[in-house]
Amino acid sequence: MTVSVLDGVVLFLAVGFPVYALWADRRAYARIREGDARARGAWYRATIVELWLLAALGAWAWHEHGLDLGALGLEAPSGWPFWLGLAVAVALIVAVVTQVRGLRVRPDEAARLASKMRETPGVGEVLPSEERELRGYVAVSVTAGLCEELLYRGLLMGYGELRLGLPVWATVMASSLVFGLAHASQGFRGLVRSTLAGLIFAGAYLATGSLWVPMLLHVVLDLNSGWLVRAGERW
Repeated sequence: MTVSVLDGVVLFLAVGFPVYALWADRRAYARIREGDARARGAWYRATIVELWLLAALGAWAWHEHGLDLGALGLEAPSGWPFWLGLAVAVALIVAVVTQVRGLRVRPDEAARLASKMRETPGVGEVLPSEERELRGYVAVSVTAGLCEELLYRGLLMGYGELRLGLPVWATVMASSLVFGLAHASQGFRGLVRSTLAGLIFAGAYLATGSLWVPMLLHVVLDLNSGWLVRAGERW
């Protein structure tokens, strides 16, 4: 099998990027804990640039390899599985919004949840702590939802199936584990949480035949953390 640019991108995504992310994130977290006022915003900007560049490179390499971009899961939504999945995603959004609104009248519970999230390694450091940081956090959440689903569910799962001939279950497990490793800076528990989340997103992708539903779910779940901490810290 001739080595291609696509092979190199996948190798970097599976091995190089988790190592880089672990180093870069821990360095950023340390600056944030030390009280550097610009560190959180700098992490937001770096994360956005890195993910969009990697997603663009992955899509380009996929296309250059002669593969259909539709096979990345970006084809036009159709069929009842997609609409059912979308309905579930919308129901989740409603539940999240309802939860956040409900916490406004339960300040003690809101403060407890916010404190727990703020103390979670690799999560508390990057959650916004004031209004001006919330915009950056929203941008990171949207970027992560779109780009990470394209990379880990679309690219990695498609590569495993079409390029390596792996069965679907193997592509799901491998892509979810790589996704978890990319979040290793959150500690072992964070790695496990991210791997499980990857399995859920992969399931949504397979069930609906489209990346749009897991993308939406991913964005909402990331945004929820920011909204909850804002409600609990009341800023």
